[in-house]
Amino acid sequence: VLGILVFSTLLLFFYPTTYSNTDLLLAARAVRNGDFGHLLVGTRPLLLFLSAYLPLDPGLTLAIISSLSYLLAVYLTYKLSSILQSYREGLAASFVVATNHAVILNAASPNADVPAMASNMLIWYLFVKAIILHDTLARREITVLGIIAGFFSLIRETLLATALGIVVYLFKGSMKRALFFLAIFSLVPLSWQIISLYLFGFNYLAQLRTGIGLSLGYSGVPYNPVKVLGYLVDGLTPLLMLTSVLGFLFEENLAKLKLLTSLGAPSLALSVLW
Repeated sequence: VLGILVFSTLLLFFYPTTYSNTDLLLAARAVRNGDFGHLLVGTRPLLLFLSAYLPLDPGLTLAIISSLSYLLAVYLTYKLSSILQSYREGLAASFVVATNHAVILNAASPNADVPAMASNMLIWYLFVKAIILHDTLARREITVLGIIAGFFSLIRETLLATALGIVVYLFKGSMKRALFFLAIFSLVPLSWQIISLYLFGFNYLAQLRTGIGLSLGYSGVPYNPVKVLGYLVDGLTPLLMLTSVLGFLFEENLAKLKLLTSLGAPSLALSVLW
């Protein structure tokens, strides 16, 4: 299976021009030419500046990052699911991620979707490992996790949902720990928002206004919640939806179920709202 995944990724890697006009790639090329007048400078600067200033073509750089992120996401899905369930569930979960056609189509594309997914899995993996090792997280562990999560939020703004999931979980044990994590996490994206607003005139508020405008009428077409729900089901795949329902029906460990719910609920809620 691993050989098939690697082969598929390498095969897709040779066709990065399929996504030659992604917003991130266009912004990276603009930044390389000295043009910083793009909203993604304020919301997704990490991959943007990395691809703009490395010696390779930005499209090739982003394709490489997406390809490696795809393999990393499959591996981390296996590791995380194995910790929370067993190695069989780990194999099943990693197979679902690896064969999701939306993930495969983005596996070598010059955008932030798959790198954000891999970053999400990495943050949760580190968080779950820390919980297992320390049982109750001290401020030192929360500080490290908060900084890492804040740094990865600069890949894509949807990583805010990952931090929200951790906050939801920490609230069940200690409100002080949850608020402390939120404060530490916020330092990195808030600092960048101040810098980007001062230097380039863009921040999350500008992106939010754009997002609302697109939601109300994308390319002149009125907002359609049914269509968005279709995107959600398509992205999760029917198999993942089915396994989620089975998990709720047959899961006997309530604490483990709460952790799994905390992991997925924020992203699910944001997808439905969007």
